[in-house]
Amino acid sequence: MQLDATLRSFYLHCRDAHLAQVSVLYLATTPRSKEQYSRLQEEQPAVRFMPQADFRKDVLELLSPAPGGIWRHRLGQIIALPAMIRFREQSLLQRAWRRLFNSILFLRPDYAFWMVNAPLFTE
Repeated sequence: MQLDATLRSFYLHCRDAHLAQVSVLYLATTPRSKEQYSRLQEEQPAVRFMPQADFRKDVLELLSPAPGGIWRHRLGQIIALPAMIRFREQSLLQRAWRRLFNSILFLRPDYAFWMVNAPLFTE
């Protein structure tokens, strides 16, 4: 699997790999690929494997600094309450509010590496 080679290469060549939180979002479409991911999960216990259910939700959860992204949901509910107040379009207050809201809710990790593994053939 390409993923196996990528993980091995990362841990072999990255000097501070122990500082990284490595996560894999995967979609196993066949019993064979499901078995391969399961085996790789056993071989790479430091890597967080997450089966894909809802791509957008899953990616946001993986990028969240808190488990399950719970803090974002709760904080979003609290911050969204004043959003019911109608600001004048493009007013200074509206822009400041939007900037604050986005800076709190859309924090990102320092780096994210994306790799898409598409099968060369179908079974």
